[in-house]
Amino acid sequence: MMFLNKKDQNHPPLKFGEISKKDLERMGADSVAYIRKPDSATDHSYKIYAGDGSYIGEEDNIKAAIAELRVNNIVCVTLH
Repeated sequence: MMFLNKKDQNHPPLKFGEISKKDLERMGADSVAYIRKPDSATDHSYKIYAGDGSYIGEEDNIKAAIAELRVNNIVCVTLH
C-alpha cells in the first residue's frame, strides 16, 4: 500500500482512474461494502453492494443492513 502514502515523495498520489478493479481487490475491496437507501416510495429496502459494485442483498432498514455487514466482517464505507 506504499502508493497511498502521501508523505512518500517517491510514490506520488495516483491520478483518477489509475487503480484497477484487480488493484482494489488486492487492497481488500472484497471486505468493504456500501448501502444504498430506497430509490422510490414503493421500494423500502436498503440495498447492500460489495466494494466492486456487485449486489450482496437487502434489508428492511439501515440498522439491519449495517448489522448484516458486521456479522460477515465486512466494513461499511461511505461514498461521495
